[in-house]
Amino acid sequence: NELIHRPWSDEMYFAYLNSKIVYDKSRTLVKLFKSKQLEWNKKLITRITIKFVELAALIGIPIDWYGYSFEPHYTKFIKRKDHFTLNYLLNIAFDLILELVFLINKSTIPDKKNRVRLLKKLEWIPKHFTHYLKEMLTVKKINKTTANQRFLAYQVILTDLLAEADKK
Repeated sequence: NELIHRPWSDEMYFAYLNSKIVYDKSRTLVKLFKSKQLEWNKKLITRITIKFVELAALIGIPIDWYGYSFEPHYTKFIKRKDHFTLNYLLNIAFDLILELVFLINKSTIPDKKNRVRLLKKLEWIPKHFTHYLKEMLTVKKINKTTANQRFLAYQVILTDLLAEADKK
């Protein structure tokens, strides 16, 4: 009964909605999973929007996206010359981008250790995503140049994500 009323985390949605029921004589789990699938579907657009807002706050949005305009944390840390935190922010943005790719595909978000591996099972991924994944993850030095190289890769992928999300 607690599983029915308690909010589910991304990990719970992924684990339960992608599982196979071996035995459920009373069909309790089938009903629960159908109910939670409907709940997840209803919140999909909101979840995608929230992920884009989180990315906008961290690294900005490369186009005028629904009138959002503010200085992202990326710009603030460039000004402060805090390159360590700058690269850390880009790591957080990487996770958000992976989550968005799954959500745009109307797929539950896998746990962190399986996200990259399960990308190949998705119907849509951004153009040249494999190339840009390497760019987004490569930290040659903790400096502004490396952060800017990574940032440019994020901007390309983010543009593709925004375009695809607007289609849906």
